[in-house]
Amino acid sequence: MTKAKMKAGVDRLLTDLYWLRTELTAVRRLAGKDHIGLDFFKVVHTALLADVQHRLGRVLDRHRDAFSFWAIHREKGAEVEQALSGYSLTVTTISHLANRFNPIRDKILAHTDKRGTLDRDQLYKSANIKGVEIHTVADALWNTLRDLYPAWFGKAAPRGDEYSGDDIEEIHRKYMSWRCPGAQAP
Repeated sequence: MTKAKMKAGVDRLLTDLYWLRTELTAVRRLAGKDHIGLDFFKVVHTALLADVQHRLGRVLDRHRDAFSFWAIHREKGAEVEQALSGYSLTVTTISHLANRFNPIRDKILAHTDKRGTLDRDQLYKSANIKGVEIHTVADALWNTLRDLYPAWFGKAAPRGDEYSGDDIEEIHRKYMSWRCPGAQAP
């Protein structure tokens, strides 16, 4: 793989990991927030969860034509594994997550599998993937790629602002006071 192709792929992967981490923070902060029917908070939570799954699918895609974590690992396996160990993550852990997520990706997200529509909830239940697990893998991959970037490409890795989700509480409080005037805020 050429250096230019590798850089373009790593940049794309870092973008997916940035938004995956950001969206997971928002999902975590939105969890448990009251909503009224099909309102903004329900729509946003649902949309973020869908996007998290699609991004996770791209990051963990094992297809030989996909530029994902696995493409980087094929090119720079020893370096990647060494850097991952600094974040207490192994390729085996990533592979285990990818194996459990793959049926969801293949039967629900990539296309609607005829059999998958009948047992959609069972696919999620069988995968038993928790948000904290995705966040742990995404954080370690994000940090690992950012650590290796200068050696690979001769400059600092792109970065983005860290999103805390602190604004969600205030927006939700104001929204609920508008929708339910006089109600006691939790």
